[in-house]
Amino acid sequence: MNVRYANTFFQRLKGMLFDGKKGVSEYVVIEPCNDIHTWWVRWPIDVAFVDCFGVVLMARTNVHPFRRLKCKKAYAVVERKSTGDGWFSLGDCIPWAARDRKDGWM
Repeated sequence: MNVRYANTFFQRLKGMLFDGKKGVSEYVVIEPCNDIHTWWVRWPIDVAFVDCFGVVLMARTNVHPFRRLKCKKAYAVVERKSTGDGWFSLGDCIPWAARDRKDGWM
């Protein structure tokens, strides 16, 4: 599993926009983030909003282009190209999406 962290302004702005890696199973963790859009995304994506501990607060699958999603209490968003495989559910914990991974307290 490939995980890309988007934590600078331009990385967060890009998210999965204009991503030409068709078929690549990559997860993008956008932090901090509680509001996303799918303008110009080339395919449907799966989205999970998580708190600072990596607990899923909201999850959506097959989100098509030109949509907007937000979750006020979220710290970060996990995205991937929609594959039809299983996706996260409310209450799941995604440890690698937790805040301060580099500080080691997650």
